[in-house]
Amino acid sequence: GVGQFCTNPGLVFAVDGPALQTFTGKLGEWFEQAAPGTMLNPSIAKNYEERFQNAAAVKNTQAKCATRTADPRRTEGRPGSLTTDAATWLANHALHEEIFGPATLLVRCSSPQQLLECSRALDGTLTATVHGTPEEIGQNGALLEILTQKAGRVLFNGFPTGVEVSSAMHHGGPYPATTDERFTSVGTTAIYRFARPICYQNAPEAVLPAELKNANPLGIWRTVDGVLSRNPL
Repeated sequence: GVGQFCTNPGLVFAVDGPALQTFTGKLGEWFEQAAPGTMLNPSIAKNYEERFQNAAAVKNTQAKCATRTADPRRTEGRPGSLTTDAATWLANHALHEEIFGPATLLVRCSSPQQLLECSRALDGTLTATVHGTPEEIGQNGALLEILTQKAGRVLFNGFPTGVEVSSAMHHGGPYPATTDERFTSVGTTAIYRFARPICYQNAPEAVLPAELKNANPLGIWRTVDGVLSRNPL
């Protein structure tokens, strides 16, 4: 989708070390080999390129882009990765902003403590993903506690683009991810985003809407005294 998903993994944090250095090198290679792709419209493609270049211009930030040139006639976006250190990321809120398109910013943290500092500085987001062994995840309870306050969905060893339409799904999050984090836009309760509750208390049967009439003429499921039923009252 050329990075045009609201759950595109565009911001990555990791503790520095030999393993991360190897990963960073491979990540740069993958982005250099990636092919540009057509974005939704010329304005989105233009904004993506401008935001990427603005982030790349921040001091102590390195960029790796696809070697193939994007075709402006096809409104293509050129994939690119950005790498910086945690101190630079914390000091530049512009790096916190989403780059809508095929870009990923990798932030190197010098220690687990600095990783926690970065997580506290996050704005509200739809998703947060933790990659690690069961032992590593179990040892990072403080990080998980912060992420549950920052994201509407916390994933483990996966990627956030998969949104299951089920009663367990929550696709929302603290502002600015959504304007009201109590509701989901995907899942069996998504309709409640567009509904306003109203109570008919002690109303005569004749004025009740069909959904509430004792005979249940629509044959719908209703909760009566805490029990789900389709029976008439």
